[in-house]
Amino acid sequence: MTEVTAHCACGAHGIDLPGPPPRITICFCVDCQLRTGGPFGIATYYESANLMLPVLVVRRRYADSGRWLDDHHCPECGVVLFYTTEWKDGVVGIPLGLLRGYEHLPPDRAVFCRNKPAWVVLPPEVDAYERGSDGPKAMR
Repeated sequence: MTEVTAHCACGAHGIDLPGPPPRITICFCVDCQLRTGGPFGIATYYESANLMLPVLVVRRRYADSGRWLDDHHCPECGVVLFYTTEWKDGVVGIPLGLLRGYEHLPPDRAVFCRNKPAWVVLPPEVDAYERGSDGPKAMR
């Protein structure tokens, strides 16, 4: 199995991951748009049980769904190294851009597509949802 590492911008903190991203989700919710300053956020998710997660500064925020996410960010550079969510116990989200060598992989799932800019065209193999992945599929 290939080892993958995620690091913050200053390199003070990192997480060794068990391999390439198992799933890549792009999120068009308003919270992700505000958090990133762009039209979407993109992350991958790993089981937390086998990860050595650093103790970082935590900030709680609320997604379009109304459920909370806790951002765990580097106290030196401010980069969110990972986040935990109310709805995925035992799983951490890691921003895809922090995984060197994997940052340009396409998503396999897109959520909150009701907020997707018209100029963003998803590949046909991406599972797309109007809201969260527990909701209706998005019209293309």
